[in-house]
Amino acid sequence: MGIKKTATMMDVAREAGVSVATVARVIHDNGYVSQNKRLLIQQAIDKLGYLIPEKEIPAFRKDVVGVWTPPDRENPFFAYLPHALAEEANRNQMYAMLRVGKNTVSNLVDVVNDFTRQGVCGIIVVGFEEADLPERERNLLLDCGVPIVFVERTARCYGLNRVLLDGSEGVYLATRHLLDLGHTHLLYIGSAPNNTVDKQRLKGFKNALSEIGVTNPPIVNTLKDGRICDGYESTKIGLKQWPQTTAIVAWSDQYAIGAMRYCADTNRRIPQDMAITGFDDIFAPSLVPPLTSVGMPLEEMAQAAIQMIIENKHQTMDFYAKTITLSPKLAIRRSTDL
Repeated sequence: MGIKKTATMMDVAREAGVSVATVARVIHDNGYVSQNKRLLIQQAIDKLGYLIPEKEIPAFRKDVVGVWTPPDRENPFFAYLPHALAEEANRNQMYAMLRVGKNTVSNLVDVVNDFTRQGVCGIIVVGFEEADLPERERNLLLDCGVPIVFVERTARCYGLNRVLLDGSEGVYLATRHLLDLGHTHLLYIGSAPNNTVDKQRLKGFKNALSEIGVTNPPIVNTLKDGRICDGYESTKIGLKQWPQTTAIVAWSDQYAIGAMRYCADTNRRIPQDMAITGFDDIFAPSLVPPLTSVGMPLEEMAQAAIQMIIENKHQTMDFYAKTITLSPKLAIRRSTDL
């Protein structure tokens, strides 16, 4: 006669049809779980005869937030936003646990499971790289037992918390600024529109030019990684094809720096011969000349994301996902206006 296998928390989760994290929340009475799921978990515990060893499940750490960000050393956004998130967490007597790795669907399950095993009270995903979130992974996030917040590049993550920036409005403001200065031959250099961020920024450029009757504006969409050298090559391609260009709207400050370098190499003065705008406004004030750029409200984005985690911790009823969209501001400097 064999020895009867002792039930584990994973067995309880499988029997109840929920995540291990959800079982842990019920056992430790930490965080909201619907009455229906509580009942299913209790029934599974009773059926399996599960006994809870004190050392098996660490209590959820109410003061730790998991932050998952991509390893992009070129784009300062992915360095500055996690820093802003950590500062905002500290202001609320919390701490940020940072994980750096490719933000893709193939890594999503492992990252979420690792964070929940660490007992975090919420997970913030910065710059998700996929255009879509499959149903299986969406259900994993919805049932992982802690709130999830996507910041920018949200892969149509409906049903989950999202903090967005209105990129369309930002590029529209930059393009409109150039039009108001009298420029009519504008070039857009950007990333291939593979995700919502890229598509929104391109939309803002097109919307502004449509107001003066331009329906097919000059556009160079690089297929590279958003590096400074990509901005350089895109500018080279664009000005060769549209030599009448007098202003460039760049997808990011990195692309704008590349455009500025190309102008320097070809003896084009900024802004007298070529006006240039960027997007991010992190290093833009320190460039020569200082770059006109669309500013991203990093502190406000961090505040919104952390607040979503805090609100979920104290909820007493079914949670409804929130989407917060922030408006950018245009900082006008010498790269467009003497």
